[in-house]
Amino acid sequence: MQAKIPLKGWLKQQKNLIHNCISAVLVRVSENGNLKFSIRIPEISSQEKYSPDQFTITAIKEVTGKKRLHLLPVDNNQMLMAHPIVHQGQFWGVVILHLDSSDKKVIAESLVVLQQGMVWLQFLLSQQQPQHEDFSQEFAEPKSSPQELARSVLANSGLDTVDKNAQTELLMQLMTSLLKEKSLQETAISLVNFFATQLQATRVSFGVLKNNTIELTAVSFSANFDKRTSAMQAISDAMDEAIDQRTDIHFDENALAKDEPVRILRCHENLLREQQTAAIDSFLLRKDSRVIGALTIEYKTNPSEQSIFLQPALALVSDLVALKQAGENNIRQQLKARLQKKLHPLLGEKKLTQKIAAITAIAVFFILLFPARYWVTSDASLQSTFKYLVVSPQDGYLESIKARPGTIVKKGDLLAQLNDEELRLERRKLFSQMQQSQQEYDNALANGNRAQAAISNEKVEQASSQLQLIEQQQSRMQLVASSDGIITSDDISQSLGAPVKQGQTLFEISANQGYLVQLWVNERDITALQPDQLCKIKLTSIPNEVFEAKVKSITPISEIREGRNYFRVEATLNRESAELRPGMTGSGKVLAGRELLGWIWFHDVWYWLRLKLWL
Repeated sequence: MQAKIPLKGWLKQQKNLIHNCISAVLVRVSENGNLKFSIRIPEISSQEKYSPDQFTITAIKEVTGKKRLHLLPVDNNQMLMAHPIVHQGQFWGVVILHLDSSDKKVIAESLVVLQQGMVWLQFLLSQQQPQHEDFSQEFAEPKSSPQELARSVLANSGLDTVDKNAQTELLMQLMTSLLKEKSLQETAISLVNFFATQLQATRVSFGVLKNNTIELTAVSFSANFDKRTSAMQAISDAMDEAIDQRTDIHFDENALAKDEPVRILRCHENLLREQQTAAIDSFLLRKDSRVIGALTIEYKTNPSEQSIFLQPALALVSDLVALKQAGENNIRQQLKARLQKKLHPLLGEKKLTQKIAAITAIAVFFILLFPARYWVTSDASLQSTFKYLVVSPQDGYLESIKARPGTIVKKGDLLAQLNDEELRLERRKLFSQMQQSQQEYDNALANGNRAQAAISNEKVEQASSQLQLIEQQQSRMQLVASSDGIITSDDISQSLGAPVKQGQTLFEISANQGYLVQLWVNERDITALQPDQLCKIKLTSIPNEVFEAKVKSITPISEIREGRNYFRVEATLNRESAELRPGMTGSGKVLAGRELLGWIWFHDVWYWLRLKLWL
């Protein structure tokens, strides 16, 4: 039975990789919800009984109930991070990390490392046999220590404890180095260098299967290599030989004397002769039943036996390579490969290809001489012919807003109301003063005091005039639409209570008819345009309808866009629609006459050459 990788090594590696990690606990949750202690790092002696604290128990219960990540502060500087473990679609257990930091950045970095390690943990769990998965140690009442569990797994593997621990450490180092790499190329380089070092091999090569063809991706301790050399070609041929037969191949000098009619070893024999090596191993990397790559190992001396960690390492590497390959899969390359495969029966024969090329050339020649309409394309925008501004009559504050951008208004509709609290108070004050002066005037007339009566009468007239002025100001506090149209200014509904200055523009009303189309035409095409030429406009918001227009004027106003100079051309619509709104954009084209298709397609290149070469 193949050696099983203990989970203790995984948890220990995660604790070492994650900075500020004080301790780590891995808990198995059974189907009935019972908690079973599996592993704890740092370890405790077999005589001691592990009793988790209240924070750990709370974190486990939260994750078990909600099946999601849970963060539990221990104090101001420490944090428990509990992460659920889901294996084959089922909730398996919880891993709890005790972090010596509550900083969000540290927690985020720790979570990334832990999630990367989950890929390896999934493989470890899939390798565990059912009898190994049933941990015999109940929570807080251990019957056997994690160390005893690991030793039982090692005993079943047929290897002694020292070999098993060495194998585990090597696999840890391998997966740690591969998980740090970002691309498939970098992963392949780390893989071949690691195998070459551990196996003491002369050379280790790795190839990826693409479109049923092996592509040599990495060679040990060679950052750059030429695939066209005879050595690299021989390695690729050996990989192809193993892939074609769908089997791993071991070849050495003794294999020549053996009678193996079933397998073909010619490419491996050629590689062994050319490179003067003692033995060659070619291993297939599989994802399920699909071959995804090959690994070829060359030995200077014939190894007595294969390394004990090679097969489990290849199983781990296969899953990781498949994941990296899927992440770098290029859709355009897939479409290109499929198209080439479909067109190969048509263009595979040499004579047929020449015939198709000749027919295509003749067809293109006649097409270039075919006359067609020449349309000058440009960006288009819809503008209103008439615009009206509504400004603040005086300094004040916005009390209410009745209209927003896009609102269709009629002449006299209320748009906004300014706060007139100060004017109302001033009006009351003036009205009170006028009444007081009127009373003084009446008393003076009754007493026959003509001088006092004249003074009081002047005060009454002055207060009346000021009161009329206040009433006029109050009437202007209501901002109304000066004409029919649609609001096209910015939204000021979020500015309630904000101060406004006298003359400040609050609303812009654009007429909802009589639109003007602005076309921005490249300066190289501007000479082909003339007034009254036919235009066709298609707006982004109304793509199913084409509006016809007529060029009104070619203005001298220009604008730099994306490093090119464009002139503004104005056109009027022949027909308007209720769906049109000022500010709509789209594309337009102007009919500039009839020209040959060859001139239409290539006149830009010809003009560019004439400009650059002064032809």
